Amino acid sequence: RFQARDYLRLQKVRGRRGRAVPLDVTEVRLSGERAEGMSLAVLRRDIDGEEDFWVRLSLVEDPTLPDPRARLLSVDTSDRLVAALYTLGLPLHSPRRLELGAVSLVATFDGQGVELSDYLDSYRRGDGSFRPFFVRRGLDDYRTVPEDGRSLSLIPGDRLIIEGAIYEVQIP
Repeated sequence: RFQARDYLRLQKVRGRRGRAVPLDVTEVRLSGERAEGMSLAVLRRDIDGEEDFWVRLSLVEDPTLPDPRARLLSVDTSDRLVAALYTLGLPLHSPRRLELGAVSLVATFDGQGVELSDYLDSYRRGDGSFRPFFVRRGLDDYRTVPEDGRSLSLIPGDRLIIEGAIYEVQIP
């Protein structure tokens, strides 16, 4: 289980310009202050608090994001230890309840894709409004997830945005 922690603050990211301010110099490494080419590394500690390994991140443009000013904080998952932190596997034909940010849903993998269901109660807020929850199928633009709660069928390459985090369907 991850605990939220602020390691750095991104300020004034505009196009290729931007500035990053480290908030904890013992837990984060930062090279460059400009958004273009900026690289970050966050220390991952083991259960005893000892240094385990570094998670490399980069700030990248992604023209598929709904806001053209937005930037993606991308995790380098080429290291298997890092990939294990961010990979969520699903058993074949066995529904699994997932908590993706504030949205709770049931995901079922059929060998070709993933069906998402039972998300409406956590997608709709108490006041009747909806949380930020978008789906992008293939090369289409992001669209709001159906507000009637009907199931979503996703295939490899499809993406979800839930409250600022991006999840992508991948099948090895």
